[in-house]
Amino acid sequence: MEPEYKCYRCGENLTFITQYQRWYCSRCQLYMPSAHDQQHYAPQYTPQYIPMYAQPTPPPPPPPPMGHGPWPLGFKAPSEEDGLKKLNEGLRHRKEADRPLSAIWVWVMLLATVGSWVLLFFYVVVYSISLTSSWNSGPFFVVFALGLFFLFATKYVVQAVVVYRLVDRRDRHVKRDRLFRLGLVEYLTARNMKSEGAIGMEVASMTAVDALGSADEGAERGAVTWAVLCAIPVVDVFALLIVLNTLTKDAHAHDARQHTFLHQTRLAFARLGTPVVTSDAKELWERPTSLYLIISVISLLVFSYYWLYVVITDWNTHFHCQWQFEDALLQRAGK
Repeated sequence: MEPEYKCYRCGENLTFITQYQRWYCSRCQLYMPSAHDQQHYAPQYTPQYIPMYAQPTPPPPPPPPMGHGPWPLGFKAPSEEDGLKKLNEGLRHRKEADRPLSAIWVWVMLLATVGSWVLLFFYVVVYSISLTSSWNSGPFFVVFALGLFFLFATKYVVQAVVVYRLVDRRDRHVKRDRLFRLGLVEYLTARNMKSEGAIGMEVASMTAVDALGSADEGAERGAVTWAVLCAIPVVDVFALLIVLNTLTKDAHAHDARQHTFLHQTRLAFARLGTPVVTSDAKELWERPTSLYLIISVISLLVFSYYWLYVVITDWNTHFHCQWQFEDALLQRAGK
């Protein structure tokens, strides 16, 4: 009698799939961790069947494990070359997609806003104590009106440009990162096939993270629409707060998801014998957006300038951390 092995979950007899060198449970429809760990499953001896009775019907053929063929008709099996092409394509758009934004623009907006209010306050005070009506007409009024118009125009134009660049680079980065993740998953899937499923768990986790990111980040935010709204007085107050709230949440969610994906990537390359060594950057702090919103309203939008600074620096930090990993990854990907 040959020993039979039981599933550690349901107790069903395991079937050894010679093609994949893996044990398979037909009831759970799962492969066991490794074909080399047979000692973990205690052998059981089943009674022989009486010849007059028919043997039990064999279970249907199981599906191939992650990283193995055969692939459905019309689908191309993943290859290392195609994966590297997508990786390089994602890196080729890095300069135009991940453009760091200087925080100086926040100071320009703040100075233009403060300057306009100071100029308006100065005009009201001087007009109230003046005994003549020369401040209502003539060169003094023209200078005041032009100065006030210039300051307000500067503030709204810069605000629209900053909002456009923030939303646009978020959309561009998401597209580029999606292509980079697809290339990395395809490359490691091909490597997994060569290594007989050595990194199957890591590839499955990366695929799940990629699918979740594509579902949550697929839609564009509409940079032009929000830029136009932020250039309209009064409307810009609500538009700016919505943009800041959305981009703050997007930055933290995207960064946390990316850290999980890159962690699985490090584990996969380490199992393949080519570890990717990079500085372990911390995840972005989850900003209390509700508190930021309340403080901005109470402070008459003064706090919103700091909030804008936070959004700029958080995305800049995320870009720089990802660049370091990508550069280190390309040095190991071809090995």
